[in-house]
Amino acid sequence: MSNGKQSKSEKRGMTNKRAPARADRWFDVELNRLYDDVVNEPLPADLLGLVEKLKTKMPGK
Repeated sequence: MSNGKQSKSEKRGMTNKRAPARADRWFDVELNRLYDDVVNEPLPADLLGLVEKLKTKMPGK
């Protein structure tokens, strides 16, 4: 800090560049924790049917 005092993060040896990386990791972990169950659910049958129809209309892709 410019006034001669150190912030709590500076006292612990953290720099401003390291704090966002820590926040990003925390955010990633929390998002995964919240959405893992949803992501692992099977797709509904009607949605799978629509995907299959799109596949047959676009054979080269």
